[in-house]
Formats: sequence, structure tokens, C-alpha cells
Amino acid sequence: MKAYRLLLVGALFLLAAECEFTDNTGLSVAQRLEGKWHVEDTELKNADDWYDTDIYISELDSNSLVIENFHNLGGSMVANIAGMTLDVPNQEVANGYTIEGSATISFDYNQLVWTYRLDDGSGIWTNWSATYTKIEGY
Repeated sequence: MKAYRLLLVGALFLLAAECEFTDNTGLSVAQRLEGKWHVEDTELKNADDWYDTDIYISELDSNSLVIENFHNLGGSMVANIAGMTLDVPNQEVANGYTIEGSATISFDYNQLVWTYRLDDGSGIWTNWSATYTKIEGY
């Protein structure tokens, strides 16, 4: 009987891992994160250097997001949803810049706290952090 329970719990865990996460609104994490975001890179001290970005669900995978204008570079990148985290595998963003990192999603889905590394094409990685705040109405 104990082995049966463990098997049942394991099967339920695997089933849950295959499902898109949703909250009490019935929306997936990806749906909650779609929209326009205001970005404050911590290394950019001047508010004039802050910028906005758009996030939308990837057409190729509903558990991935496309983020436009990451690091104010133009272009786009893909982030994979893993629970309440966004994972960014090593990828070229734009103009020869390569990025990798992750973001923590706030409990209310209105803020993303990023830590990431950026290579401007020189082969030297620099560490960055940024806070995304969702712009209401988008």
C-alpha cells in the first residue's frame, strides 16, 4: 500500500510538472506577465536612462516569453517560465550582445527582479541587475 501511495504521488507530481502554472484568476503565469513594463537597471543611475519593454507569449511555446528591448538594446530574447522564475539561457539579444540570467516573479505578478550577465561581443561578461515594474493598463 505504501508503494502504491508513493507511485500515485510521483505520478501526480509528474502530471503537475507538465501543466502550465495558473493562479486563482485562471490565467497562466505567461498570461499574467504579458504587457508593457518599466525597467530600472541598477547600474543606470540616471532616470533618463531607464526605459520600457514589452513582454508577450512566444508563438512557439506557451511556457516561454519573448522580451523586446532587453537591456535597452532593441531586438528580443526568450525567457523560459519555471514556476515563479524566468530563466534566460545563453543567447544573442541584438547587435552582437549575448545574455544569460534569470528573474524572480513577484507574488502579484507586477514585478520582475533580474540578475543577468551580458557580453558586448568582447568576450568579457559583466554582471547586471534590473527591476521590471508592470505598467498598469497594458
